[in-house]
Amino acid sequence: AAGEAASSAKRRMGRVETKLEGLSRDQLREFIKAPRTALEARTALKSIAHDSKLVAEWVEVVPPKQFWKLFKSAGSLEMDHLCAIVRALSAHCVRVGAARTLQVLRYLAKSSRFALNIAMVDEETTEALETMFKRLEAEADKGVEGLDAVEIESIKDKYL
Repeated sequence: AAGEAASSAKRRMGRVETKLEGLSRDQLREFIKAPRTALEARTALKSIAHDSKLVAEWVEVVPPKQFWKLFKSAGSLEMDHLCAIVRALSAHCVRVGAARTLQVLRYLAKSSRFALNIAMVDEETTEALETMFKRLEAEADKGVEGLDAVEIESIKDKYL
């Protein structure tokens, strides 16, 4: 019975994914909400990963601690989705909330298979990480509340 329920949920999510393909940015924005499950998170990321601004909007609605809860089971955070989140954070989120960006990075680093995923990221994502951590360090040097240079270095070591 449990297998049938899981299979039914996957079929429904597959239909949702099909419906999301080809939608405009404004239409996709309607689907940006905090996911309750890893499946919902993966579906949302799969649908919007091509647009870093939409991914950034999605990241903004997910509480930072929720990233660990969503991606704590094996295989729940795919490398492509990690790359999309990192690029979105680098491009859009550091400027508007450096402390929140650091929290998101902290909890993403706790996800299952993080070390494996981060080891396989492409050069574009590595460059985005380097840029983002430089900006976070600069913000910490300015005394931005919620940023600590030691914590930034600790998290940076997990990513680079």
